[in-house]
Amino acid sequence: MSRSKNDVADKLIDRQEEIVMTERNIYLKIEQIEGYSPVEPDEKAPPPIEYRRDCMRGEGHLDGTIPASEVKARSLTALTYREYLDAGYVLPKVDKLIRNDINEPVYDHRVPGTVIYTYPGEILKIHVWNCDNAPHAFHVHGLDYGIDSDGAYPFGVHAEDGRRSDEICPGDTWTYTFSVADDSIGAWPFHDHWRKVSVSVNRGLFGGIVVLPKGIRPPGSFVIPPKLAALPEEVLKRVNRKKARLDALPENSRMHIENQLDFLKEWIESVLFSENNLAQNEDVMLELGRKLENADNGCFSQSYISGIEAVDDSIKQFSSDAKIKSASVSEALINNDALSFRHLFPLFGPIHAPLFLHIMMNPDADPVFDSGDLEELVGVFEFTFEVAGDFDYFCQFHPVMTGTVHVVAGGPASVTVNIVDGPPMDFSPKEITVGVGGTVRWENHSVQHHTVTSVDGGAVQSHCLNGRAFSGNTPTILGFSGQRIRWYVFNLDFGHEFHNFHTHAMRWKFVGHENQDTRALSPAESFVVETTIPQVMLLTGKFKALQEKWPKPKDARLYLVKGDFVFHCHVHHHMMNGMIGIVRARQFLWLTEELANELKQTTNLLPYNGANACPDVDLQRCMKGGEGEWIEIPGAPEVTMMHSMPLPNTTKMLYWGYTDADQSRLFDWATGAYSQPANQPADLPGHNLNSSNLWSGEHAFFDDAAGTLIAHGGLTAGQQKSFLFDPATETWSATADTADARFYSTTLTLADGKILTLYGSASKSIEVYDPVAATWSAPLAMPVAMNHHVYYPWTFLQPDGKLFIAGPHDPSNRFDWNNAAATLETFPTINGNRSTGGEKGTAVMLMLRPPSYKPEVVIIGGNTPTTEQTAEIIDLSQAVPAWQSLPNLNEPRPFQVNSILLPDGRIFVAGGISNGVDGGPSEIYDPLNPGDGWTLGPVMQHARGYHSSMVMMPDGSLIFGGDPQVGGAPTNHERFYPGYFEVARPAITSSPAMINYGTGFTIDTPNAADISEVILMAAGAVTHGFNMTQRGVECVIDAAGIASIDVVAPPDGNIAPPGWWILFILDANRIPSEGRWIRLSA
Repeated sequence: MSRSKNDVADKLIDRQEEIVMTERNIYLKIEQIEGYSPVEPDEKAPPPIEYRRDCMRGEGHLDGTIPASEVKARSLTALTYREYLDAGYVLPKVDKLIRNDINEPVYDHRVPGTVIYTYPGEILKIHVWNCDNAPHAFHVHGLDYGIDSDGAYPFGVHAEDGRRSDEICPGDTWTYTFSVADDSIGAWPFHDHWRKVSVSVNRGLFGGIVVLPKGIRPPGSFVIPPKLAALPEEVLKRVNRKKARLDALPENSRMHIENQLDFLKEWIESVLFSENNLAQNEDVMLELGRKLENADNGCFSQSYISGIEAVDDSIKQFSSDAKIKSASVSEALINNDALSFRHLFPLFGPIHAPLFLHIMMNPDADPVFDSGDLEELVGVFEFTFEVAGDFDYFCQFHPVMTGTVHVVAGGPASVTVNIVDGPPMDFSPKEITVGVGGTVRWENHSVQHHTVTSVDGGAVQSHCLNGRAFSGNTPTILGFSGQRIRWYVFNLDFGHEFHNFHTHAMRWKFVGHENQDTRALSPAESFVVETTIPQVMLLTGKFKALQEKWPKPKDARLYLVKGDFVFHCHVHHHMMNGMIGIVRARQFLWLTEELANELKQTTNLLPYNGANACPDVDLQRCMKGGEGEWIEIPGAPEVTMMHSMPLPNTTKMLYWGYTDADQSRLFDWATGAYSQPANQPADLPGHNLNSSNLWSGEHAFFDDAAGTLIAHGGLTAGQQKSFLFDPATETWSATADTADARFYSTTLTLADGKILTLYGSASKSIEVYDPVAATWSAPLAMPVAMNHHVYYPWTFLQPDGKLFIAGPHDPSNRFDWNNAAATLETFPTINGNRSTGGEKGTAVMLMLRPPSYKPEVVIIGGNTPTTEQTAEIIDLSQAVPAWQSLPNLNEPRPFQVNSILLPDGRIFVAGGISNGVDGGPSEIYDPLNPGDGWTLGPVMQHARGYHSSMVMMPDGSLIFGGDPQVGGAPTNHERFYPGYFEVARPAITSSPAMINYGTGFTIDTPNAADISEVILMAAGAVTHGFNMTQRGVECVIDAAGIASIDVVAPPDGNIAPPGWWILFILDANRIPSEGRWIRLSA
């Protein structure tokens, strides 16, 4: 669409040598835009515009979108100087601020309202009509004017009728007169200068005047259809006056005109839709490229003038399809060595890009407390709460960060809250309690700027470019490589912070200075620079040679590629909070099939389809460690790994089984060395291999300095013998016998540190071992209703102190072991018994997480037809717990599958597949992503079924060994390194050796700002597919410093039984550190 032939600027540029003082009237109306949000300025924007986006995926916007709550929190009633084309303020000027900005909203949803282009020699008479409900004024930088046109309150003038130049009351007008001098070439802001300058400017009441030098044309204007262009004249006729405004019309006439103006908006929206889609249409662009075959690397310059007429027809054709008339391309002219088409869209010409850096914020915000900007690492804010109540607050820069202050009588006199980088970036702790009259102190330990602002009366501040915040909403300027952009950069943020302007891959030069790509701006400062849109692909070698070759190879074709080059304020929190835009460069490339494939493989640039979507990225890509890896451990195990456990405060694992009956072994996971303990149970007085055979026994750990292991039952004499293993001295000793036979029993540690064993053999009782007295209690009989539990019952201590038996036999039961008959609860499973004998299948209790420590148990696999490939879960925190089906396993696992709870909370299963040439694949289930089901992992070299075991080491690796034998000897053990071994892991540099329930402790780590979880994993004790002591508990992170985190230990022994645990810290990507041994004790 061509510019108006009556445009004063066109006349001036055609006869610049004859410039005289020309008077020009400009009509501005101060208007409100209700419900304006810088992240969604128009709820019904035409495609390809799509708002509510943050393509940078900042905090709270990781999916690339901005939540509705934040859209609302950023909303305000905006103000603009809207420009009109007539003295009656009937016909708005609908031109875009940046014609090539495909994200710019239509004129009545735009901030700022206008940019005025002029030349030296003009007299500008700017008529301002205030249609807001508060006084305003109008002040211009850089032009010549008298005191009647300064507009700076209270130093203005007044007319006889009472109107003032510096205080235009609602409904009043004032005319400001300016002279454009030769030395005023440049970009100059204008803005309100009444009392509350910053408040008005932060609502959008500003704009710019661009004084162009000779030889530079202004951007083209939309040509309004004649019927609509006649509306001002129609208004004059209806009131029979030489000058009239729309508000002077009778209601019926006014409604008629307003209906026509509604049509104007619909028309301009259709034009913008057609422009944007035409300019992004790949077929259109390729057709133009083919007609300009001698293009130099896809950049259009003066050498392409020949052949322009050939392009004309194709442009007209596509313009016709869009139902818009096109001016002849042969009207093209050269500006700054770039080709400019006087077409509906300036496809190749210099792009005028006025860019306003500014803040938008609801002026009605009146928070109960507000810190203002807290500087990184040093910012501090204190507030005293004089009344009781709950006070929610947030960060204006990062609205996803929220916290609550509970003010109660008798609460603490002072509390400190740390602002931490996380992840997640947050207030730590999020909820605090303080007394009435107490003071809360917030300390910013983050490398970001933050605020502490009450939700009550608070609002979110937006860092804007042209009235919009965050890439995807802010300007996306469409152009071709080699095209020139003429930037008019304004800083309309009148606060205490400076901004700067930085362009990627584009640079400029001020007179007397070196080339640069960044410049700072103080408040109200502006400047003009020109840059060249960079090449999408910097052509070298064979790619460059093909562009210059003629004729082209037969398989060569023209491609269109694009690259997004950002521009932004380089103050980090300004950029990340929305002050960033995009130059979308497009480039024509000739490519053979071979080069096209090579380019696709190396850059994936092909093809560009005109989409206006945020980049599709995987936020976890660099944190994904893959599936993990099995490695065979060198050396002969000698003994079958039926029973295994890591030894507290060491780097060794203890294991035993058959082959050499009751002969235990040690494996040092840090050095890879096998060894034997100082003695064996059979070496003890009164014992031999038969009487001390712990094969198919059970085991648990004491809460003592050594981390003593108790192992008992199995095939020992009478199935009643008990032995202790001291990890520090690597020696066995004997202790008291159980009263009942304990073959295939389950043993675990209770909240008070005592050891409980139940069932096994023909026993239907519980016995409890007291480590201090070194004796077992008398057997406590269990109810007959529980007689179906026999071998290795999958038993878990619950946070309320009760026991829960998940299987393998159906139904499962929950009970208070001190009074089982009176407290017994029964929960039938979905798939019934999981073992025909008693030791097939496996079970895991999920990570216990504060504040509720909700107990959830998963049962997996089995050797009955309905259980081989199934899994179930039960949430025992529910009022009426019931088993629910999980997705099926990928592989049936009937032969004693093993499971491990990883420190990242996932369940890892392996083994139980004995009908193949190897051990089959492992599988992982993530409770936080249940929809993913069971993910297949690497295949083990050896089959692991009956009489095998798998246990986790403190570094987070897993060791699997046992069944079957090869030539009478056990197969080599295998070690699994989960995917987190393949990426950078956080590190613990120091941690306490011992902690107490509910007390705080400190972990030193260089990754403090990134830690999101602190996990305690109990030392495992595994046999026959069931880890009797396996347990994971998350700790509360109280605060995070620069190189340490403050943590609170679990509250009691029902949640975390006393004894030795492995301490892990995890980052926001759930990558765990290597573990550290730590003792938790009462």
